Amino acid sequence: MWREAVYLDTKLGRYPRIPYYLVFDEKGRLAGPLGRANPRGLLADGSVHNFYEWSNDASAEVKKGWIMKGDTLEELVAKITQDPQSEGLMESAVLQQTIDEYNGYCAAGHDPQFGRPANWLKPLGTPPYYAMKMLPGGMSTHGGPKRNTRSQVIDAFGKPIPRLYAAGELGSIYYFQPSAGSTLGEALAFGRIAGRNAAAESIRRAA
Repeated sequence: MWREAVYLDTKLGRYPRIPYYLVFDEKGRLAGPLGRANPRGLLADGSVHNFYEWSNDASAEVKKGWIMKGDTLEELVAKITQDPQSEGLMESAVLQQTIDEYNGYCAAGHDPQFGRPANWLKPLGTPPYYAMKMLPGGMSTHGGPKRNTRSQVIDAFGKPIPRLYAAGELGSIYYFQPSAGSTLGEALAFGRIAGRNAAAESIRRAA
């Protein structure tokens, strides 16, 4: 899904799907929290550490301005296009067409685009309407310098930088497919390689 969100239009030199918007109606707002605290953030006493507690009806998030509200789709689109990041690309007719298409999937109980199960398909049509701006994020950080099989960091010309080593997510070999936990084994393997090679370096004493 994140690959679709970060699609780059090379002809226009821009990311046309950033930001995208979560659109829902009044029934959707009252269906429950839009987000949840990560259970891995639970402390021993059952409290949640450093995670936002979403309101049950999104009213707090609307009040904060995180969620836009419009009595009609046209009003909602007008608010969306006021956001500079939207670049004015949202159109009422296109949004209505998308909703009509989605509602057709709901009526048929089949989603040919994303394969969502029938019990996930809830039609939109009860005003007011809401939209929340969404921006893609990463579950891990895999950027950083490249390294070779000896765990040496290499320069822009592919040459090892003397006495500089790296392991784990810093220059990860999994840069093309980040996933949580995938770099644990890599950190152990390349950490061992880096340690052995670094230990074999001659000691240089300052003059």
